[in-house]
Amino acid sequence: MDRLILNGIGSICDTARELEARGWAKGFFGNISINLGTLDMEKTEVSGLYHHDLPVEDLIGSILLITRSGSTMSEVSKDPESHVGAYSISKRSMDLFWGEGPPTSEIGSHLLIHEIGAARGIIHCHLDNMERIEKDGVQKQGFGWVGTLEPGSPELAEATSEAARLYDTIIWNGHGVVCFAGDLQKALHLVFEADDRLSSRDKSVLVPRE
Repeated sequence: MDRLILNGIGSICDTARELEARGWAKGFFGNISINLGTLDMEKTEVSGLYHHDLPVEDLIGSILLITRSGSTMSEVSKDPESHVGAYSISKRSMDLFWGEGPPTSEIGSHLLIHEIGAARGIIHCHLDNMERIEKDGVQKQGFGWVGTLEPGSPELAEATSEAARLYDTIIWNGHGVVCFAGDLQKALHLVFEADDRLSSRDKSVLVPRE
């Protein structure tokens, strides 16, 4: 297997362990993806085909690593081949060639954020301090904010895509936080920063990405 793919899988496992250790992905909450870009690989056998109807023209030909629907972070870190999938992105499908599918139910949000091009690594998790932002509303001016929408819905994916054009940390009302950056380590740093700011009323809010 391509070394970039192996390194990406290792990065997902490391991130999953960190989220689990901090209690930010309890149960089946939480999902992770990496866009590896286009890779020069030998033709591989497709073991699963998952259709989508999203406008992701700029992702065509890219390789994405995505956690499997219904997988816990503990399962991801301990057995990635059973809980992470490597997909080649086509215009209307995701072609699985390693690991297991289907991809996370939040795949729409992941694909549309990757399509913007600002992200290589995306993390969705549930911080302990989410109730503060929902009750006070003081962070709305600094985080991207998406109101209450059905998890995994096209509406949530579209609203998240719009917010991601201005912010790299987005609050889903009642459904956690989404952070993305050039790699998973940087995305995880944004998660740490969000948790830190949500934990302290004395710290300023995050600001939009220029």
